[in-house]
Amino acid sequence: MEYPNLLHLGFREIDLSDHFFDSLKEDYEDFENWYERKHIMKMLMFNMIMIIICMVFFI
Repeated sequence: MEYPNLLHLGFREIDLSDHFFDSLKEDYEDFENWYERKHIMKMLMFNMIMIIICMVFFI
């Protein structure tokens, strides 16, 4: 099923200054720091998975 009005974006591609995030930033003052931590955790998880794949297939 295709959804032509939806975009798949990575963490870094999302503009936190968009008005969509205003209420989140107002209600949760640490939102931007939380968001950054989620990006870092995603990158760490990806790196760990890649290391495991390399160990399984290339060692």
